[in-house]
Amino acid sequence: MLIKPDLIDFEPYAQLLESNMRIKLYDRKYFRRVNILIYTFFTIMISTFSSLYIFDIINLIVLTSLGIFVIALFLYVRRISKRLRSASIIGDSLILKNSKRKPYLTTLNTIKKVRSYSILSVQCTQLDYHLDGKRHKTILIGNPPEISITLDKFFINAKHWCKNKNKRQTISRVQ
Repeated sequence: MLIKPDLIDFEPYAQLLESNMRIKLYDRKYFRRVNILIYTFFTIMISTFSSLYIFDIINLIVLTSLGIFVIALFLYVRRISKRLRSASIIGDSLILKNSKRKPYLTTLNTIKKVRSYSILSVQCTQLDYHLDGKRHKTILIGNPPEISITLDKFFINAKHWCKNKNKRQTISRVQ
């Protein structure tokens, strides 16, 4: 099997995918950490604004404005946190689970776009994929210790490998 130059780093993972071994990209443990961080941050903000109001540093109008802003920010962050998933790959299947452990199963071929970015030195990867005729977006946080390449390159190479695997299976059935 010829390996293209961009797939050289992906070769050990291709062997795992070929043997249908599970590759854990993320564990479920980080959901708890993210939720604790969100609630701690907003609790500190609310208590700080309340103590500033009690000590007459800010007036009621400013407190109300800040309260509305904090509530809107909290609702926006919760909306984004509902897109967080843990992920693993078995063969050419991508298994995603949300914080309530509801599984989503799709193939690697349904991934349309992968984008990685960093926020305050935390690696985030956004997946756009189609499932049941709908477009979904998922956010994966962190960099898995088992994978030495970035996740956007990993998913692109895995999708390329999956297409080549399907071609190899078709050719072997024809012969």
